[in-house]
Amino acid sequence: MPRMPRETTGSEEAASRSPRCSGRERSADEEPPESTLKIEEFTVSWQRPGVPCWENEAFKIFQRAGFVIVNDVLTDDQSEKVLKTCEDVARQIIEIDPRGNRAKGRYSIGTAFSSGSSLHLPEFSEHLLGAGVILEPLLCKIFHKDGKADFQCYSGGGDFVVPGVEEYQPLHGDIEMKFHDEKMPPPFVSVNFCVQPLTTWNGPIRMVPGKTRLDWDGRTEPIEWRHSRLCPVPVGAALLRDVRILHGGTPNLSNKIRFLPSVEFVSEAFQIQYPEWWPPVRCITQRTYDALDKTVQRRCKGLVADDGADVENVKIDFEFEQRGKEPGSLAVSLPTSEPELPAPELLATEQDDGPTEDSRTVEEIEEKGSEASPEGRTEFF
Repeated sequence: MPRMPRETTGSEEAASRSPRCSGRERSADEEPPESTLKIEEFTVSWQRPGVPCWENEAFKIFQRAGFVIVNDVLTDDQSEKVLKTCEDVARQIIEIDPRGNRAKGRYSIGTAFSSGSSLHLPEFSEHLLGAGVILEPLLCKIFHKDGKADFQCYSGGGDFVVPGVEEYQPLHGDIEMKFHDEKMPPPFVSVNFCVQPLTTWNGPIRMVPGKTRLDWDGRTEPIEWRHSRLCPVPVGAALLRDVRILHGGTPNLSNKIRFLPSVEFVSEAFQIQYPEWWPPVRCITQRTYDALDKTVQRRCKGLVADDGADVENVKIDFEFEQRGKEPGSLAVSLPTSEPELPAPELLATEQDDGPTEDSRTVEEIEEKGSEASPEGRTEFF
C-alpha cells in the first residue's frame, strides 16, 4: 500500500521471533506446518467452463472471508515479465537498504519509490492495471452501494521477503478500523498478484478469514491463525483482500525472494472521508493511460500526471518514506492498525536473540536462504 512504513519497534521484532501464539513454535530445520486454510474454499477461476458468472461465487467468498483468490488472471508470459521487473527493483532496493524497509528482510515495493507508487513501471501498468478488465465484474460487486460501484484505482505497490527470513510478521490490518460500522463495501481493496507460486516454503501471506483488529486483543495469536497461510496458490492468481482483514508475513525458508506485487482500489466513501489521501499520487503518463482498455481507464483517471511531469524516471531513494505528511503533498501515509505489542521483558517466553540490525549483503542473504531451503542452493533471483 502507498503508505509510510511505520518504524518497527524492538518489541515487534522480538514478538516476531518469540512463540507468541497458542502452541509450540517450530524450529528452523522443521518443515513448515500444514496450512489450516482449505485453500480451495477461497478460490475460484474466472475461466471455469460452465460457470458464466464466476464473479457471483467469488463475491460470496469475499463477503464471508474478506478475501478471495481468482486463478488465471495473469498469463504465464505476463507473470514472467512482472516478476523480472520485481527482481530488478528488488536488486536496487536491497542495495540501498539491506535490512528491510518494513521489518528485517521484508520490503514494501511502492513506498521505496519517491512517488510512493510502482505504477510508473510499464509492466505494472500494462499487466497489473490491465488485469482490471478481467476483475471489473467482481470489483463492481465488492464496491457496489446505492445502485452504483464508484471505485477508483489508488496506487500500486506490494511487498517482497528475502530468503532466510525465519520470523513471522505480527498480524495487522493495513488501515485503522474507521469503517468498522460498515462491512461492505470495504474502503480499500488490495489486489495482489502471484507472479510465482505461493508454497509452504517461500513465505506466503497468512490471512485470518473474516477477522479484523476489532476481533483480537493484539496479544496471544491462536495457533490456527499462525498457520492460516495462503498456499499453495499458482502463478497467475490474484488475491483480492479487504485490507482491514488481519494478515501477516510468514518465514521464507526457500532460496529465492517471494514477491506479491499489487494494485489498490478505494471506495467512494474512502475518497470522501479521507480527503487528505485523495486524490492519489499522479503516477502514470497520458501515453500509458491511453494504452489501457477503456474499462480500466474509468478507474484510473486520477492517476494521470500533468503534462511535463517526469513520472517515468522515478527513483528508488525512499524519499516518499522520509517525506511523510507535508502541506500540499499527496504522498502521505495511511493510518495503520498494526497492534502495539508489549515490551519484551513482559513476555516470559521471549529470549534475547541479539542485535536486530541486519547489515547483510545480497550475497549473504542468498547464502542464508540456501541454508534454510530443503532444495539446496539456486539462484537468488
